[in-house]
Amino acid sequence: MHLSDCKSHDNLPQSIKKTIDDAVQKLKIENEVVKRLANFYLVLLDINTYAYNCFLSEDDWEWRAFARHIFTVLYEHRNSINPLLNNVIKTMKESLGTGVSLTAFIKAKKDFVKVIESIADYVQTIRVNVDAHFDGDFEKRIRIIEGMSYFEIVKLLNVYWTKTAALIHEMPPIILALQNYVFDSMHDLEHQLKEFIEKAAEKVVEQS
Repeated sequence: MHLSDCKSHDNLPQSIKKTIDDAVQKLKIENEVVKRLANFYLVLLDINTYAYNCFLSEDDWEWRAFARHIFTVLYEHRNSINPLLNNVIKTMKESLGTGVSLTAFIKAKKDFVKVIESIADYVQTIRVNVDAHFDGDFEKRIRIIEGMSYFEIVKLLNVYWTKTAALIHEMPPIILALQNYVFDSMHDLEHQLKEFIEKAAEKVVEQS
């Protein structure tokens, strides 16, 4: 039985039904935030997988092929990761109010986004001219690929991972705050149900 199904019991007081509604809503919010953060981790897994293969490549064409995939994922960050993190912040503010400080997480998120914005033009060039359905000048495509610098990709990933690590470091506190946000309602519901059952038992005893 789902928590929301408990409301169907006619004998439950409105106060308990309201607490159930509150708990269900908070569980939904927690689920959405965790899913969005999980999507962020999936993107990081892609980046790390491409980087691993890029660094183990045996020739220039091979590492550039994996580097292009890295740039493609980074290109998509502006339309995927940035809105995703903004949504997490918005949800947390609306849910937790001023009770929990999001300052450190917001700062880490801004620093992370700055890295993405700083390479936006270049990753767009790679995406549009190399990794998209390319119909343009073949020689231009080759020049762009050959112009990729192994040193620059290593430097970029070092900065990217540093900012990512700082962002991930700030995630556990807000997840814990969200869990406590849910647990408070669940504890309140537990207390109300216990009280309701005890009173119902006393009536049964009196009537017997």
